[in-house]
Amino acid sequence: MRVRTRIAPSPTGLLHIGTARTALFNYLFAKKYGGEFLLRIEDTDVARNTKESYDAITHGLAWLGMYHDEKIEYQSKRGELYKEKIEELVNKGMAYYSYIPEDDIAIKKEEAQSNNQRYIHRYSSQDEVKIEGVSPVVRLKVHTGVHIVIDDAVQGRVVINTDTIEDFVLARSDGSPVYMFAVVCDDIDMQITHIIRGVDHLTNTAKQILLYQAFGINLPVFAHIPLIHGEDGGKLSKRHGAISTLEYKNQGYLPEAIRSYLLRLGWSNGDDNILNDEQAISEFNLEGIGRSPSRFDIAKLQNISEFFIKNASNERLISVLEKDYNFDFSSIIKPIDAINVVKNRSKTLLELIESLLLFKREVKHDIPLERGRANKIQEFMLSVNEKQNLHDEFKLFLEKNGLKFKDVGPIFRAMLIGCTSSIGIFEIISVLGFEEAKNRVLSFKNFG
Repeated sequence: MRVRTRIAPSPTGLLHIGTARTALFNYLFAKKYGGEFLLRIEDTDVARNTKESYDAITHGLAWLGMYHDEKIEYQSKRGELYKEKIEELVNKGMAYYSYIPEDDIAIKKEEAQSNNQRYIHRYSSQDEVKIEGVSPVVRLKVHTGVHIVIDDAVQGRVVINTDTIEDFVLARSDGSPVYMFAVVCDDIDMQITHIIRGVDHLTNTAKQILLYQAFGINLPVFAHIPLIHGEDGGKLSKRHGAISTLEYKNQGYLPEAIRSYLLRLGWSNGDDNILNDEQAISEFNLEGIGRSPSRFDIAKLQNISEFFIKNASNERLISVLEKDYNFDFSSIIKPIDAINVVKNRSKTLLELIESLLLFKREVKHDIPLERGRANKIQEFMLSVNEKQNLHDEFKLFLEKNGLKFKDVGPIFRAMLIGCTSSIGIFEIISVLGFEEAKNRVLSFKNFG
């Protein structure tokens, strides 16, 4: 069996980080077995669809490097398929047209609720009584007393009795399909073999299994993955920070860092090693997905981000900064050397940019410095040359003058790059070059 998975978001909001995690699991599973990862846009809710949401889905997945196979499928363009499938079930006697007004059914449900009961609609001859001015809905005939078994690859065996499921609507009175029906038609037509989605969809699965059985189609493998919670244990929301996938791009994260972190939200292979893409595809499996909700931990994300920035090639970092952040490297002294110095201490690309800007060709000395100690730094730079070990020479210089590093270190940095950043002084000089560093120190005039 050739593995085929899919991600099927609705274009009614931004690409949530939880949806991105679901897409990642589907992508990795398909690639592990040489299969296809497909994208379907569930856009039948025309009133809520926005172009911003369409773009957020496609751009977000592309930025994450999860490219779909085959063309994008749009539910809004599959109307004929749904009509054919409705007719098939009606002709087989497995579905029926119901003319009972929805208002009447709503009243029956309210009456049942007032008596602490639950109204479950079942087929009766009254359904077929045509009412002038009323267009029928289409309902599935659900047989009572049947146990639906869901052998979920993550949640385990779940058994649901059809006595709790009414003859649910497949198509509205205007002929449009409901989500429950359309998604099954789509997955059958697209030959989806594994449905990996959030556990919040588990309640839909019993009804969808009834539809698979009505069509006489073998069931796909279902795998309902845990939700992502915030650090406080609550459902992930805006109060926990960025939740739109592209917002993490704006905050300076590499896509490979986001992929690596999302992989660890709900899945484990038994160790805490950070996996690259090849390792993730090779090791990913459904068995490693846990049942408990995962907690989004921004500190862990930053640690993983720091790892990927540190281990990224300079060419990769230059390309990303130029393309995604419009960074101008022509204003930076010795860009490669500068990156080598600052990438080991940057948790995000924004921090990397902030550090790189310290090596601009034109330095601004906005901080007035104490003249006496600044003069000592100038004296030191006049006493050495670029062939000497500057670190050792500076240590001897401090001892001779009865000074400690903390007394003059911040001043030295400010004279070199205009601020008291924690970057090592001699790392700064290695980037600037001895002559440039010496010139900046000797030309400094902003004394307090």
